[in-house]
Amino acid sequence: MNAWGGSAWKGWDKSLEQALIPNQRVSKSDSGVHGSWDPIGAWGSIGGRVYSTAMATLALQASYRYQF
Repeated sequence: MNAWGGSAWKGWDKSLEQALIPNQRVSKSDSGVHGSWDPIGAWGSIGGRVYSTAMATLALQASYRYQF
């Protein structure tokens, strides 16, 4: 979607941020998982916390890495 650009990209980026950012573990009381994403969904249960966090951060970085 980033390469497509325009309103399609802006809509996708906004939806992605709304889905991911509120679900990041940010409480300092979440010792050991602070800053990560819970392994939920079809691939989260297979890949675990590291996979889920890696995919979330990779998805979110596109709007900062590629400026349109």
